[in-house]
Formats: sequence, C-alpha cells, structure tokens
Amino acid sequence: MKNLGYNRILLQVCGHTGHGKSSFINSLMYAMLGGRFEDKASEASTTGSQGGHTRQRKSYPLTDVITLVENRGFGNNCEKEEIYAQLGNLQPLDEEVVWPNSYNEKMEAITAVKRNSKDLLLPVFIYR
Repeated sequence: MKNLGYNRILLQVCGHTGHGKSSFINSLMYAMLGGRFEDKASEASTTGSQGGHTRQRKSYPLTDVITLVENRGFGNNCEKEEIYAQLGNLQPLDEEVVWPNSYNEKMEAITAVKRNSKDLLLPVFIYR
C-alpha cells in the first residue's frame, strides 16, 4: 500500500439516519475483537434528520492500516454538501460535525480543512 502512496485506508461508513451504521461498526468490531462484545458505536435514534446520536466523524482502527470511519447520518438531499465533505475527508476525524446553515459558512469550513492525501477513501453505504 505504501508503494501506491497511501498510509492508511479509511472505510467511510455512511447512510441515512437510523439505517444501521453503528450496528454495522459494532458487528465488525465484535469480529475483530475475537467475539468479545463492546458497544463501540452508539446506535442512533430514528427521529429527526439531525444524524441520530452520531455527532462526529468517529474513527475505529481495525488494523494498523485500515480504519472504519462512522460518518454522521443524513436525512434529506439538502445536506448533500455536508455528506460530500465527510466522504471526501474534508471534515476532521473524531470531532463534532456541525453543519453550517449558509453556503458561505459551508465553503469556509471546507476550505479551512487540510486534507490528508495519504488516505485511500472507500465509501461503505449502509441502506436498509
């Protein structure tokens, strides 16, 4: 992987609010921990369009080079800029995701982030 210019693989777990992103991550972590359950990702509520309980892009290392990233859920198409920002790794990891209201605020927030081009981004869409 280093020969290709990447330091790590980020599996970007995304999907609508309440569709099972946290459950998917908990299942993978269960398998990686050898069958020992730990509630790593708290499950979201299904009410509202504010992304359930997940309020940050939370990272969960699977191996030395593979990291799961739980992205904040989305509820409608009005949030597509924020979804692109999360999946494009333009939102920082392990920090709260705040979705700005105005276009200018969105663009300022996105351009302020220093993107890590050494990450290979792979989207994992959870849909039920």
